[in-house]
Amino acid sequence: MKKIHFTVKCEDLLQAMSVVSVVQPRPVGNAETSGYLFLVKGNNCSIYSRDSNHVTRAQLTVDNLSGEGLDDVISGKAGTMFAFPTKHTSGFSFFKSGNITFDATQDGNVFRVSAVGDRKGATAWRDSFDPRQTRPCDKEFDEVRKNTDGCSFPTSVLINALSMAKEFIPTDKDGVDPRYSVQIFDQKVHKDGDGYMFCTNGVQTLHYYSDAFKGKALSVHGSHLDLLQKFLARSPGKVKIYEGATLTFAENASGQLFGWNKVGKSFQNFGYYDGSEDQFNLTVGYKDVLEALDYLQTQMDDKDRKILMIYKHTGTDPSGGTLQFQLAEEGSKGNGITTWEVPNIRRAATMSPDKTDFSLNVSIDSVRSIFKPIAGSNQVKLCISILEKNRREQAYIRTIDDGVELVDGDTTCKAIITRYTPKYS
Repeated sequence: MKKIHFTVKCEDLLQAMSVVSVVQPRPVGNAETSGYLFLVKGNNCSIYSRDSNHVTRAQLTVDNLSGEGLDDVISGKAGTMFAFPTKHTSGFSFFKSGNITFDATQDGNVFRVSAVGDRKGATAWRDSFDPRQTRPCDKEFDEVRKNTDGCSFPTSVLINALSMAKEFIPTDKDGVDPRYSVQIFDQKVHKDGDGYMFCTNGVQTLHYYSDAFKGKALSVHGSHLDLLQKFLARSPGKVKIYEGATLTFAENASGQLFGWNKVGKSFQNFGYYDGSEDQFNLTVGYKDVLEALDYLQTQMDDKDRKILMIYKHTGTDPSGGTLQFQLAEEGSKGNGITTWEVPNIRRAATMSPDKTDFSLNVSIDSVRSIFKPIAGSNQVKLCISILEKNRREQAYIRTIDDGVELVDGDTTCKAIITRYTPKYS
């Protein structure tokens, strides 16, 4: 029989589990059970979780290590593994302070584990399974890191950018291959895209520029974003990302890992609409526009998604004008025309005096997506270009927020966020 016994600090274990549990362990064997893998070597313990496409790792220090048949483990020359069943790890959270004592045994093909806190009580033994049914990720990480220097990203900026990209991820219903990824460009990929995060669903587009992204390349498929964001939220400061041929790893300042299978396709071209053909350049408040959209939503039938966006400028005042969102009688509740006027509109001084009005038929969902509020920012530029193509009027609508500031330790990182939608999307 093999036995291992050790203790860890409660706060260390809970912090490690908060990272490792970002990935829920996949079931193993016919019993459909699952568990977190513990690897003990000397006074170090690494905890892993793995599903079909992701893996996590966190490390902590152990004390009072002892065992039977594990001399090399105790000396640090080798490691030993055991699996702790997923459904029983929720009990860890009841121990807020002090130590937790782990025991694990192997008797032939019988595996058992126990974890108890400093509080008095009987040892709670649980059936486990052969830990060889899952595996660590250290060799995979070392292999990827051997072939790349990695790129360091401020966590706050990356979280903000990825949260915005989720609005523009392609799906099977969109006109672009859903395998395309959220992508950060460097000069090697495309010189004009250096510093930009780009994402498109084939109709709407996000360009997120930050100096913190310059000289760095990254491609992340949309299916990984939720788990990556959870890992980043537990990783203050900076993360370093190592992108390999088949696997990508993010490592935080504590050496904790989140890895994912590299799937999807990368964009080889980069394009940014520079605004030289904009006829209208207005400044509006996020809250004011969303209030208008929220009101119109209450007056629409479920099947209706189209509204009118109307701008009028009269008088000699070079600034101002009125911006309205309007719901026509057809499809609305009741009779007449439902209108909501957006207050506090400012017109850019660079706008041509003869550009006094427009009326565009737009999707309420698309307009809402480019006006999603950004933390710390109250106003946004609304830029519109109306062109004639193939004897038809085409309108291109953008919002540009160039006042975004994100704190990265003692440094403030600025970002410029451009979101785009055509009028009929």
